Amino acid sequence: MSLLRASLGDGRERTLLADPVANALITLPNNHSYIHKGQHFKAGFSDLLEDEDQKLSIAVGVPGWVPTVHEGHDTAYHMVWRFWASGPVSFGIYEDVTSVSGGTVQAAMNNSRLDHGYTTDLVIQHGALTRTGGTPLLPVYYHGPAQGAASVKAQSFSSRDDDEILLKPGSLYVFEMVSLDGIDNYAGIELAWYEYVPEM
Repeated sequence: MSLLRASLGDGRERTLLADPVANALITLPNNHSYIHKGQHFKAGFSDLLEDEDQKLSIAVGVPGWVPTVHEGHDTAYHMVWRFWASGPVSFGIYEDVTSVSGGTVQAAMNNSRLDHGYTTDLVIQHGALTRTGGTPLLPVYYHGPAQGAASVKAQSFSSRDDDEILLKPGSLYVFEMVSLDGIDNYAGIELAWYEYVPEM
């Protein structure tokens, strides 16, 4: 392995790794590199929905676009999601929600199990939340048993390039699933995101 120094053109430099045999730079997918930095997180919730119209939701509160403690810059939150259910459900994503009630605050998991001293500023809440207001980002998805139990994904973690969203500063999001019948329905929602902090 070889080390190269690259100029960013504004007085800053970065160290790059190169494979001398392949004569190529060694790279990581962008989102994976944030795992190594300690700036990649996951949160999720699953439950048994026993009644028609019973809800399972995750709310995400995004800080306003204000300087963070990281060199006085602004953090950008890049998020993907997926959901699954064993029975018929609807699934929607709502932005600029006025408020939510009920549920439990959840601590997000840092994907790096090393101690980087970095925690997310996103506020995560899950459970049978009651949502007030909000603008749907996409048409509501509908999933029925014929599509395969516990296998449907609204978006896959593996398709980040096309499917991730950059969360709006100061917004409250709700990822909301609603059971469409009264038969026992095992369902869940997972979120994954990395946090980009611009460097000087």
